[in-house]
Amino acid sequence: MKMNIEIIYCASWNYAPRATSLLADILDEFQPVIESIRLVPSTGGVFEVSVNDELIFSKKKLERHAEPGEVIDIVSNIIA
Repeated sequence: MKMNIEIIYCASWNYAPRATSLLADILDEFQPVIESIRLVPSTGGVFEVSVNDELIFSKKKLERHAEPGEVIDIVSNIIA
């Protein structure tokens, strides 16, 4: 299964470094199965990750940032 991944991050809260770090981790783990990956700057404190248009992590919903490796584990479970 090829994956289309989107990371929406809050630019005004400077979540760009967190987003680019996650992007690098995702590429390190899953590059052979990635069709596309997009970083989308936003506002409002959001940090959301979607795979194939399905929201898999939302800082706003959970009221916290992802723990180290948490998003990678979620993506691993999707492709397993």
